Amino acid sequence: MDAEKDVLVDFYAPWCGPCKTMAPYYHEVAKILASHKNIIVAKVDSTKNEVKGVPINSYPTIKLWTKGKKESPIDFDGDRTIRGFLSFLKEHVPELDVEIPEDKKEDVSKEEEEEEE
Repeated sequence: MDAEKDVLVDFYAPWCGPCKTMAPYYHEVAKILASHKNIIVAKVDSTKNEVKGVPINSYPTIKLWTKGKKESPIDFDGDRTIRGFLSFLKEHVPELDVEIPEDKKEDVSKEEEEEEE
């Protein structure tokens, strides 16, 4: 938890269906942000690792720790799409200079709703 960087973390379980569905979007966001030195996009397998002080009640759980505010992470509650992740980051990390592309893939949360019906 570098105090000088913003850190987005996906806490997942390998067997979790929504985690598997979301993974390509999250991976693409990591690729888009790879050249940004002040932001880290990470994943934690919560079935093998625990992070002290970070309760995980469901999968995926996504949290953002902004630089200078490591004691209070921000819960991600947006669309699980490339656009959703980047919009969330732009909202909470205003100095992030990244173009938000139009999503060509369907919204993951809508796919989940259809599966439940």
